[in-house]
Amino acid sequence: MFLFLLIFTLLPKIAFCDTDSGFSNAEKMLYEGKTIEAIRHLSTLCDNSNTDACKLLGFSYVNGRYNIPVNEASGILWYKRCADIEKDLSCKNELAKIYLMRGLYPEALDLYTFSASKKNSIGEYSLGLMNYYGLGTHPNYEKALKWLRKSAHNKKNPQKDAQCRLAEMSYYGIGMRPSMRDTNYWLSQCDNSFIRFLQKFYDQKKDDAYKILQENNLSEALSDWDDFTMKGSDKSDKIIRRDEFYTFGCILPSKLASYKKTNKYVIKIFNEKYHRNFDITDTHAEKQGTGYVSFELCNKTFYTTSENYRIIKKSLYNQSIIKISKYINYCTTPEITEICAINLPWEDEE
Repeated sequence: MFLFLLIFTLLPKIAFCDTDSGFSNAEKMLYEGKTIEAIRHLSTLCDNSNTDACKLLGFSYVNGRYNIPVNEASGILWYKRCADIEKDLSCKNELAKIYLMRGLYPEALDLYTFSASKKNSIGEYSLGLMNYYGLGTHPNYEKALKWLRKSAHNKKNPQKDAQCRLAEMSYYGIGMRPSMRDTNYWLSQCDNSFIRFLQKFYDQKKDDAYKILQENNLSEALSDWDDFTMKGSDKSDKIIRRDEFYTFGCILPSKLASYKKTNKYVIKIFNEKYHRNFDITDTHAEKQGTGYVSFELCNKTFYTTSENYRIIKKSLYNQSIIKISKYINYCTTPEITEICAINLPWEDEE
């Protein structure tokens, strides 16, 4: 009887070890190019609730890795199966990221909301950003601030990106009053070189600010130094790279159903109080999200959030330098070309 109980007690552990070993073997097959055999084994493991197997299949199909042709629909199905059985929310977050990159904002918002409700720091951070940019919801800086703070203070896995975003929000007073105390605290957690540069620059320590740009090779800000110091001129033919502090990831344009319909631009404002970079879309682009407002600049109609529109109008009133550039490609640190000279005529449609 004792021997029977001992064997019964060990059965779950033995099964777990076998499942774990099975995944390692299937993973090895995939890496070795034994694709068909690996997929068969991984599928069986996923059927037996092995989330690592489901996740690997999802990743491979979505990204076209390990000799598996790209098939987003299949990849999403594998991620969904993983999301149904997982406990750590990683597949739900990955699925939400795919939805976000494809412009399926309501689906992404639902998954990130669920993830954030379970105190997952990635879900909290991503939900904060969706509220910040108005993706699938009206832009709401107070809600963005709430979720970004939760993510930054998360006991299990505080997100460095959330801490850096809070340094920017407290510095510029987005969703809160400007606070150098908060800015300095989040800078101590984040150590974002670009925000440290702005801090030195606006404290009139321009030599120290320029040194930060050089030491950290912030190429875009270095190329825009004349504009920061109000000595700029039209650079319509210049090709530059945009400094990105955060990306949701990258799905290549060929995989994005709406990519060809969407023209992405970045607007840059140079002003001591309102220096900002943010994305906008043109009138020909598919209008995504809610809460967008339109404005005229450079003889084109653009869409942006109400908060960005307020900053644009205020910057124009303060005679700031404003430039608009167009993306060449979609992925991280995209190349952009100038399409708009500085301080062109403005027509307010309100």
